[in-house]
Amino acid sequence: MFRTGVAIFAFAALTPAMADEAPPPPARTEPPIVGFVDTAKPFCYARAYDSAHMKAHPKQKVTGIALTYVPEKQVPEVSEPQKMWDQYADFPAFNAILAVTVAGKPGIALGGAYCRTGSSKMLECGIEGDGGSFNVLIQEDGRVKLVNEQSFSVAYPAKNPDEEDGEIITVEAKDDHGAFLMSEAKGGLCDADW
Repeated sequence: MFRTGVAIFAFAALTPAMADEAPPPPARTEPPIVGFVDTAKPFCYARAYDSAHMKAHPKQKVTGIALTYVPEKQVPEVSEPQKMWDQYADFPAFNAILAVTVAGKPGIALGGAYCRTGSSKMLECGIEGDGGSFNVLIQEDGRVKLVNEQSFSVAYPAKNPDEEDGEIITVEAKDDHGAFLMSEAKGGLCDADW
């Protein structure tokens, strides 16, 4: 009995040390292909809805939407630009910005999106901070469809620097927000940033 107890104690004592010595997963050195996206290149897919569309969809509150990505971004308090493609994940993934404008509200609400491969024609994306999820599917004509099965949340920038986020907007599928068909774009919402 004594020997068994010593052996278990010795194994338990060595296990954390062995776990600490395990090497971290190797970092990716090249931007990966994530679904249909080459993360070495910036992109933006966007859509602005005109008054005729909004009148035909009275429950819809989103007047504009964009999913935008850049391979590297300068962030405050860090001297080197940060890679927006995930170097350390076991699967190809990247960080993007989801920008949304809403009827009757000034400004742009933003969400940090983390997207990974769903298939060669689909991205699975989630909004940071339990902000929901959506899928992005490439269409035959090169446009993309953002599919919102339940809801996702975005936030207006905080007015007070001591706050993390300002007002949070939840975009629910049931309110004519189940899908957004977007095209490649530049400027406008594509330039939205933190």
